[in-house]
Amino acid sequence: MGMRVRREIRTLSQNDIAAYFEAIRIMRSISLKAGFDKYGTRFRSYDYLSVKHATSVAHPCEDQGHLYTNQITFHRALLVEFELSVIAICKVIGGNSVSALPYWNWLIDVESNGDWVTSSLWKYWGSPYGDPEKDYCILDPVFNTVVSTISDAEQRDERMKLLHIISGRHFTNGFGYYRSPWNPSKCKGLARNPGWVLNAQSEIPIVHRGSYECFKVRNYSSFVHCTQGAGVNWNGVDFGPHNIPHIAMGTFDDTIYGEQLYFAIVLFVIPLFSIVLSSAVTLFKYIFIEAQTRKTLASQFVWNFLFLTMISISFVLIASSPSALAGLDNMHVYARWNKELLGRRTIDFQGTDWRNMKIDCPVSCPNDQSCPRCKLQSGWLGLSNEFSGSDFWDGAYSINENFFFSIHGIIDKMHYGWFIDHGDMDIEVSKCFNVSNTISPEFCFTSADMDLDINASSHLKSLSYGENPNLPCLTHEDIVDPRSQDYTYDVLVEDYSWYPVEPMAVLCPDVHTVCEQSRKGTPVSFTGNVYCKKNAFTLENAIIELNETLCIQSTNMSKPLPPVVVCDCEAELLRAKSSASREQINRHNYHVIGYFMAIFVVFVFIIKRRSKLNEYNAVNQSSNELIY
Repeated sequence: MGMRVRREIRTLSQNDIAAYFEAIRIMRSISLKAGFDKYGTRFRSYDYLSVKHATSVAHPCEDQGHLYTNQITFHRALLVEFELSVIAICKVIGGNSVSALPYWNWLIDVESNGDWVTSSLWKYWGSPYGDPEKDYCILDPVFNTVVSTISDAEQRDERMKLLHIISGRHFTNGFGYYRSPWNPSKCKGLARNPGWVLNAQSEIPIVHRGSYECFKVRNYSSFVHCTQGAGVNWNGVDFGPHNIPHIAMGTFDDTIYGEQLYFAIVLFVIPLFSIVLSSAVTLFKYIFIEAQTRKTLASQFVWNFLFLTMISISFVLIASSPSALAGLDNMHVYARWNKELLGRRTIDFQGTDWRNMKIDCPVSCPNDQSCPRCKLQSGWLGLSNEFSGSDFWDGAYSINENFFFSIHGIIDKMHYGWFIDHGDMDIEVSKCFNVSNTISPEFCFTSADMDLDINASSHLKSLSYGENPNLPCLTHEDIVDPRSQDYTYDVLVEDYSWYPVEPMAVLCPDVHTVCEQSRKGTPVSFTGNVYCKKNAFTLENAIIELNETLCIQSTNMSKPLPPVVVCDCEAELLRAKSSASREQINRHNYHVIGYFMAIFVVFVFIIKRRSKLNEYNAVNQSSNELIY
């Protein structure tokens, strides 16, 4: 087949983009057998790849595809298997020029407008915002994606039964959808809620550490940590280029009192803790000080209580993160981190716990009702699992998302470029990971799956349900160096490449204006540009070449059409509805927290009032004793 060159999706011709999307629709809609008959043995159904992805999450020892150590090799193999299927389909449907997987460099969107929800590509991927009144389902006119269920998947593709064979039970949610068992979403299509994370009081901002910063790291394990991000830690919020898109699609726990419950616990536990300590200090003084001073102990108790309360609150803030000083806007993030420390397990990637029966999730739920929460078997204050998120944040089934493969391409490109510059093979190990281990051993990859002319080094062989059965499995070591692959990236092999730039300062007018213009047939739009860039992959600043002939000669492609952002009426209506829903939730949340604060203030006032009364009585009693 030769070396495949992956390109940014906005640099492809409109015909190639259409062929790529049609290939994805075909993979979603037909079985493996039908695909083999029509498109050849390279064909893979979306269901088949979905099983492979979910299997890695539900491994009994630890996640085999999403930890720092194994994420890149697992997804590299998955991307290649998907890529070969797309190429096979495009050859039949007339997209012969689609010779590699197009990637989505979402960093271009962030650099242009500070976020990615204004990207010109959402007109393909579907509306970025889902409908809060309809289970956060999105508008999806290009793909019309329908998430598989147990019943229709078994009718369409027998291999969806594989998850039951591998894990001993169906790895689906209570509504039968191929989503994580702890994700009770019942949207028939894709669900999104950008920026809204675990009932937070404000959106998580899309702030990323530039990929070029990661290139300064000399050790590969450190580079992996840089691209993944450390999450919420002592240094504050750290989401890497890989994790940001997953997190940015949001969660849906709008009706669950996650933050309120946490703050309520803090506001009642702290006074209780302070009362106990104050009583202990007061009792100590009562025993060891002179009798004549004992009558002032009530006022001392109050001051001890207030002092220890302030100390306790300070401890909570410090425990959240030193970065809490950055302001209250991010307090929900630190609160969430505290909940993690208390064992509330609100984050995703719990496949191993589910597999080992540490999480008990409902097997079936009524279609017209909400699904009960999963029950946790460990962790104090871990009353129930709160995760209910977008399809792209669902670790096991993020592959449901339309842009899954294209957006993972940019991460693979970063790793590929780093290896070209450094070539370091120093990779850290974990409890169940070593570089010589098989990639996702319960549903592994073979050299034939990836069309590689290398000898797989694993002692395991692919099982009967793989498409290349009884062949040696690939290990992480076999493919961690991307130079062993039959693909590369435009910016790594071309001196000059086309570089799309999104329109700057995109701000759609009010919904009424957008819809009125759409009805008139003159939708509001913004147009970007395409430049010829001299490639310097490890340099942060793009070098723009005005001579477009250089790009035509280097890429053998004419200049692509510039990105165009179209203000869509229905998409803007969903954005407005989502914004209104969040404002209403925020008001409710603030009211609940305000009630708890008021109770706390009244509680302190009563104690202080009581102490003053005791002090007044003590003074009167002393005066009476002096008179007599």
